[in-house]
Amino acid sequence: MHMRSFVAVLLVGAPTAAQASWSMLYPSAAPLPVNSPSLACFEPTGEVVLLFGIASVPATQGWRLVGATWSPFPMPAQTGYGRGMVYDSARQRLIVFGGNGPANDDTWEWNGVSWLHPIPAVRPAARTNFAMAFDRTRGIAVVFGGNDGSGQHLQDLWEWNGVTWTQRAAVTPLGLRARVLGAFDPVHRNVLLYGGSRPFAGSTLVFNDTWAWDGTSFTQYAPPVPPPYLQEAAIVTDLHRQRVILYGGLPADGVTREWTGAEWVDRTVPSPGPRIGHAMAYDTDLRRTVLFGGNSSGSYVQDTWIYRTPLPADVAPFGAGCAGSAGVPVLANAPYSLPWIGDTARNRVNVAAGQLGALFVTSLASLPLPIDLGQIGMPGCLLFVLTDFVEFRTAQDGVAEWTITIPNSPSLVAVRIRQQAFPLDVPSTPLGLVASNALLMTLGIR
Repeated sequence: MHMRSFVAVLLVGAPTAAQASWSMLYPSAAPLPVNSPSLACFEPTGEVVLLFGIASVPATQGWRLVGATWSPFPMPAQTGYGRGMVYDSARQRLIVFGGNGPANDDTWEWNGVSWLHPIPAVRPAARTNFAMAFDRTRGIAVVFGGNDGSGQHLQDLWEWNGVTWTQRAAVTPLGLRARVLGAFDPVHRNVLLYGGSRPFAGSTLVFNDTWAWDGTSFTQYAPPVPPPYLQEAAIVTDLHRQRVILYGGLPADGVTREWTGAEWVDRTVPSPGPRIGHAMAYDTDLRRTVLFGGNSSGSYVQDTWIYRTPLPADVAPFGAGCAGSAGVPVLANAPYSLPWIGDTARNRVNVAAGQLGALFVTSLASLPLPIDLGQIGMPGCLLFVLTDFVEFRTAQDGVAEWTITIPNSPSLVAVRIRQQAFPLDVPSTPLGLVASNALLMTLGIR
């Protein structure tokens, strides 16, 4: 059956329209009020780690947030504030670089047990007010711009691969620039750079432009309505919602802004209020953005906020496939692709070399038990999904991909779709097909 018919079937769900919003946590203990701390999620343990910052008492103890509980976390032998800290998903480490108090060029790594202090002979100059992000596509930490130890503005770009620092560009189209914000863009799968400032003719030239670095070149985007220039704002990547979130800054601003990959969108939701010098990180375990601290109305604060949707999209595998000539085929959602309403969802299955593609079986109904397909020429294979909608997708480079454009209708939120793939594999079974695992897709709203 054609997918247009399947989409028509989808549009009979129950209406609801709750979207992402901010809420405040009330932990029994919390870090001291702090400005310009560093915050990142150590994904292997699900800990949101808070380090450094400006406080009434110099920070010598870090903190970790798990669920709604803050507890102590070891600090590296370093103090100060404004230090770049990102999670290296390729090597499963936190990476800390640079920062103020005074400006330095230190590199630190947390491996889950202890802090390591590599001292490579070649490294970026000491700096503050720079952008730092981890490119999950290339497995590289990126540092751009900032101020050096004497206050001079910089425009160089460096990358850290876990062993060496490499300068990729000494001069960039962004020019000399500090107070730049950087984050991984899950839509384009590169590093997004926003804003910044530099001296000009005895004054300060400010920027609200949006750029991307893909490891080879810079691209400037032209969003129809860019954010204003925001000094001391914070930026973070929501990996599951495929958004980059920009919040706070000067002029006093309490607007939540999201980068969609094509434009900046203002979210008209209640928020933590205007503030600067706060920190944000994405909690991958609980699928939420965490905001902590900063300066609000002239005072350092110690409040903890989270931003998430109560009705998230999800893809959960179940069942097991049967082996073919290239092993057991695995059906999974494409990287950074989930079934959000108003967006396109993509699922992929591996196909043996030389085979044309795969059948994708999709249903809104569930089976009480798997059905043994041995009786129809697929020994050892099981059917987990009713064959309500069957489509063929050709393979390219050993992968067949199924896509669906989900209407932007709140009535679809929380609808569940089941899917299983059957790659062609003529040598393996009498029927010429093998079976993958199955997926349970839950439609969500951003």
